[in-house]
Amino acid sequence: MSGIKVFLIVGTTVVVAGVSIACNNVHRQRRSAAEGVVRLQAAWNRGACEEIFDNADGYFRRNQVRDNRLRQCAELRQQLGSWHSFQVKQTVTWPVGPVGIVWASGTADFDHGTHPFRADFNMKSSTARLWNMRLELEDRVVQIPGFSGRLVD
Repeated sequence: MSGIKVFLIVGTTVVVAGVSIACNNVHRQRRSAAEGVVRLQAAWNRGACEEIFDNADGYFRRNQVRDNRLRQCAELRQQLGSWHSFQVKQTVTWPVGPVGIVWASGTADFDHGTHPFRADFNMKSSTARLWNMRLELEDRVVQIPGFSGRLVD
């Protein structure tokens, strides 16, 4: 009977530890996505459109023409101005697990207005890499690179 108690205690400890690690992993992924937005904002404010494109995930780079993206980035920067802050309202992990896409959505405050913004990051590497971004303007929604019909690389 003492062997059963030990098995239950060890089994319960392993399950609790596993759940704790999984929760910390999701928490770490969400924090990494929020940090990714901070890096994106800093590059935006430096006018580093090339850096944003070059450091993004392969999905982001493959699903758009580099010159078109750089031109669009420059046009958006001119229209919106400097990016002052980002208020995270939600972070979502999809799929739940150690590797996947994590996004942070909220509002971005620019020189010329505050807009709903969402940045999706691929968590396969040690640093969150930009996978997709969505910015809602008064007259249109800008989604880069836009949905290609593929959910994974």
